[in-house]
Amino acid sequence: PGYSFDLDGLTVGAGIETRFTPNISGKLEYRYVDYDENTLIGGEVDEDLFLRLYNDTSLQTIRAVVSYRFGTPTADFSPVPVANWTGLRIGGGGGYGHINHELSFDVEGDNVASLSGFTGEGGLFTVEAGYDYQFSDKFVAGIQFDYTGSSISTDVDIDVRPAFDFAGSYSLEASDNYTVAGRFGYLATPDTLVYGLIGWTWTDF
Repeated sequence: PGYSFDLDGLTVGAGIETRFTPNISGKLEYRYVDYDENTLIGGEVDEDLFLRLYNDTSLQTIRAVVSYRFGTPTADFSPVPVANWTGLRIGGGGGYGHINHELSFDVEGDNVASLSGFTGEGGLFTVEAGYDYQFSDKFVAGIQFDYTGSSISTDVDIDVRPAFDFAGSYSLEASDNYTVAGRFGYLATPDTLVYGLIGWTWTDF
């Protein structure tokens, strides 16, 4: 049997981007996503007993992206305050991700057990579109939307034989990720941007 659910959460990150030519740039970026809790099992057993089993998930990724920039105002990297980072960009790339699940069990609102260490990993690919604005000779702000497909999967093998006649496996994959984010960066050189990122991610599991 299979099932699916959606989670969303705050995304923060940091990266460095370098212009190889006036229109081509490459970046290396780290992201951390802290998802909302999701209830796996919950409800009243009777009038005096309420039970809840829930999952707290976080995702870390690192990705490399190559972008094409449209309408670059300058053909060189002059140090004068010209907005040569201003404009629309599109890009694509790939990377690696690691996910962690923490299961918790509550009885009448009190936590009685927590189990961390259900982890998974896998590859990813990403496509993105964004717009940057250079508002001084040192600072750039931008907004972007991206889609990330991944094979980041948590796999668990279950075998309780011979005590019980049961064996099986469980797999949970973070398959489709959508992020809207803003970024703010400092130009360490006219062609190298160091930036921080904050946004929101929606993921299909």
